[in-house]
Amino acid sequence: PNYTRADEAMLTREKEVWDICEKAVGAESMENIELLTSPVFGAMMVEVAESIAYDLNNEFIVMTKNDGIIPNFSKEAIVEVAGTLNSTGVHPIPYGEIKRFYKGLMENQYAYEALTAEAWVEKDYTKAVQALALNRTVNSFEKAELVLQQLMEVNKDYWQLERR
Repeated sequence: PNYTRADEAMLTREKEVWDICEKAVGAESMENIELLTSPVFGAMMVEVAESIAYDLNNEFIVMTKNDGIIPNFSKEAIVEVAGTLNSTGVHPIPYGEIKRFYKGLMENQYAYEALTAEAWVEKDYTKAVQALALNRTVNSFEKAELVLQQLMEVNKDYWQLERR
């Protein structure tokens, strides 16, 4: 609890980025300034851009509207599936039906996300509590109310929800 993922990022990757930016400010060129690259995401972003720009149809894991990719799941949900990318966009590969256990996990997550978005748009306290109660890390109305009250207190200058 005293050393979060955010702390780790600030003391490692973020520090590296700021150190490089400091060297780059006012420099005539980037020569002798090491650029950061991620062995995973940096290369992948180049591959994604190439696949789109050069119409390569390379396969990636993509996030896209379900729209029948998983027939026994909400058509409106955003799903993460295999698909190809080319100059016309994302082309998801049909997955087929999912088993009841996995469908239950996905339905729970989808309901949590949808209620969270509705709560924000509608400024609805009840929907926010319901959403948090569905979240697998909270998983109860009592905890959800405590979490939401703390979130609202910390963020009172930015947003408030109305009890209805």
